[in-house]
Formats: sequence, structure tokens, C-alpha cells
Amino acid sequence: MTKKTLRLCLTIDVEEEGLFCDAYARENVTVTNVPALREMEPLARRGYPATLFCAHSVLKDAAACRVLERMRDRCGMEIGGHLHHWNTPPVVPSPGGKGEAQVLVKRMDHDLVRAKLDSLFAAGRAFQSAPLRSFRMGRWDMHRWIFPMLADHGVLTDASVRPLCCGPEKANHFDAPASPYRMLAGGRELFEVPLTTRPLWMWLPRHVRMVERLLGFAEGEMLASVQKWGALAVLPVYHHSLVMKLFGLHNIFWGGDTLVLAWHSSEMMPGATPHVKDAAAVAALMRRVHGFIDWLEAHWDVRGCTMEQLRQEIAAQSPLKTQAHVPGSIPADWLSE
Repeated sequence: MTKKTLRLCLTIDVEEEGLFCDAYARENVTVTNVPALREMEPLARRGYPATLFCAHSVLKDAAACRVLERMRDRCGMEIGGHLHHWNTPPVVPSPGGKGEAQVLVKRMDHDLVRAKLDSLFAAGRAFQSAPLRSFRMGRWDMHRWIFPMLADHGVLTDASVRPLCCGPEKANHFDAPASPYRMLAGGRELFEVPLTTRPLWMWLPRHVRMVERLLGFAEGEMLASVQKWGALAVLPVYHHSLVMKLFGLHNIFWGGDTLVLAWHSSEMMPGATPHVKDAAAVAALMRRVHGFIDWLEAHWDVRGCTMEQLRQEIAAQSPLKTQAHVPGSIPADWLSE
């Protein structure tokens, strides 16, 4: 019996130290965790090269770039861009005197965000003498007005959308599909690969909206809590192997043929972040990833894809989404304006 094809995308946010340490540095950042990316080499040899979404701080560090070159040239990994808006130049004081790290993108001047993207993509081009074709926004803080800016820089694939996530201070990605789709951004086509996230049951969003109306809540007020109790994803740093397998079955049951896994470069360096305290924790993370792939391969025809490889394989057949697909009256940040 022929196995169903499943595409597996490993994605790593490659960035400075500071994850879950209350604040990232705005200046004089360190990227000593980047050599830990060599933990990914056995996965690449198995046929699972990752997309490395690199922050400006990484692309401007000579030692880090040597590691990236090895990952790209010897392991077939893709180098993409990752915007940390709090320390990507130009770094300016924020309104009200607060540090820029405390300000969300939605409160930032559009021209300032554009300038920061200019800095990021210029660093990427200087690194590899070619444009960065894939992108992920820091903190999943992607808003619809940023997509055309990405298209201006030649980005073909974005991976900044986290379905079922929304809130007063967050981008509205609630109704985004879990599977890849296409959109128009500034008159150009952009391929979106969301983090694979699904509700516990497929009608949950509709039911939560019904409860909102029945109880008289404002539109979106209850939706913001779904991410905490009603959403499933595959995050190997946080999830037990059994949970990952159950989600894999859940995704396949609802028609998904693509899985996107995500974690951070600092989560492969012992002690770089509070929840990965030692080498044993790093080893356990990598065992979970390898074990999950072993399980997938036992049941499906699994194909490892970078973002660019996935785009070349399935973008043309993926659905084209517009704002007309979005329920309710709150604009969706998972689609361009």
C-alpha cells in the first residue's frame, strides 16, 4: 500500500542570546549560541535540512556567518531573514521613553519598520551575495501592512503566521489556515507557510464566536484565550513525544500534508535559555526530534523541505486567500491589505 506523502519543514530562529530572559539586549548583543547549529547536521544527513531564519545580529557577526556558510554549503540548509525589531538598526528611542523592546510592531512607525527591514535584507545580501527569499517575523508579530515590504525585498516565502493567535496587543492570525496558502502583497504573489497549528476540534473557532455573541462579549475578546487551551502545535522543545505524535495524527486526520516544526538556536546551547539548562536537555530535544521523524517515516512517505523547496513543490497548487475568506469584521493580519 502506497504511503501518503507528508512534507516536514524544520525551521530554526537563529538569533542572539536572551530568549525568555525578560529582555533581549538592544546593543552589544552576543550570538555565541550559533555554533550549536551543528546539532542539526545529523538531521540534514537524514534528508531534513532546515531553514535558518537569521536575525541581523547573526548576519553581521563574522564567526556566526562562518557557521551559516557550513550549514548552507555542506548541509543544504536555507538562510532566511528574521526581524528582531528591538535591536535591528536603526535603533531609536520609543515614544514615552520606554525601551524599544517593550513596543510592539503595531505601535511602530511604518517607515521605521521598513528601514529595519532594509538593514536586515542588506545584511543578508552581503552575506550570501543574493537576496534572502524566506522570512519570519520575530515574536510572530506580523501585520498585514508588512507583507508588501517583504515583496519589495524579493521575499517569496513567509513563515510568520501563527494560526489561532490574536489579542489586543497581538497580530490577528486567528483564522489563518494551518496549511500553506498564497496571497497577493503589493500586487505580487507571496507564499505563506504558517506554523502548523490546529484547534482541538475543527469547529472550535465557530463555537467560541457563538459563545461570544451569546454572552455579549466584544468581538475577539474570547478568541484571544484559545491559544492557551484550544490550540495544538508541534513544538519539540516544549512537547512530550506522545503529544507530538498525537498532533501528527490530528493534522493528518484533518487533511494536513505539511508539518512545520520550530525552535530557536539558543535552545541547542546548554544554559543559553532558562528552560534548556544543560547538555542533557539539548540531547533530549534532539532525541525527540529524531524519534518523531522515525515515527513519521514508519507511517508516511516523509519528505524534508526547506521553505524554498516547499515553495517550489506546492505553491502553485496552494489556495489563493483574500480578506473575503475572513469571518467577522476585525481585519486579518495573516493576509496582505
